[in-house]
Amino acid sequence: MVYIRKKRKKLVLRAAIRIFALAFLFCTVLRAVNLKIDGFIIPLARTGITGKITVLINEAVTEALGTGGFGELAATVYDDGGRVRSVRVDSLGLTLFRADVSARVAKKLAALEKFYVDVDISNIIDDEVFFGGGSFSVEVDVIPTGGVETDVKSEFLSAGINQTNYRLVLTVAARVTADVVSAFNVDVATSVNIVDMLIIGDVPTVVWG
Repeated sequence: MVYIRKKRKKLVLRAAIRIFALAFLFCTVLRAVNLKIDGFIIPLARTGITGKITVLINEAVTEALGTGGFGELAATVYDDGGRVRSVRVDSLGLTLFRADVSARVAKKLAALEKFYVDVDISNIIDDEVFFGGGSFSVEVDVIPTGGVETDVKSEFLSAGINQTNYRLVLTVAARVTADVVSAFNVDVATSVNIVDMLIIGDVPTVVWG
């Protein structure tokens, strides 16, 4: 009777050790697969989200410019001889324009919510023979964080002999947090020309008013 109990205890102990070993192996493999997926999907998701947000920013700027509600953001001022003396920038109109763009971008980011990444199975399994061509779609949660920031830069660029390009360049920066296998931040900054004029003659001064 004692012998049977001891034998049963040994069997239970061996079974427990095997179960523990299998569980440990499973967790190790699962962690390795997660790291593999993490290292592959996150760059894909980051690139895709960056491109999508860049498109949304460009759309917001185009929509804001299309309203025509901010007047002429920059205009040339001529002297009595018909030569360009200065470029006058409408500071108030520019401030209102930047605020409008920020609001439009924030609204578009809030509506984004989800982003989908197509993943080729063979790139994760490292087997193109059996899994080549197979793919699946991964859902990525997108949460706006950090707000939307805008900045405007005024610049002159040479456009040939006695010609100059004057530009007002709007830079829009936004941050979102994406969550797929693990969470990560995506920072996007893109620049758009909102004023681009060709000036013939001497380089004028810029007057902000």
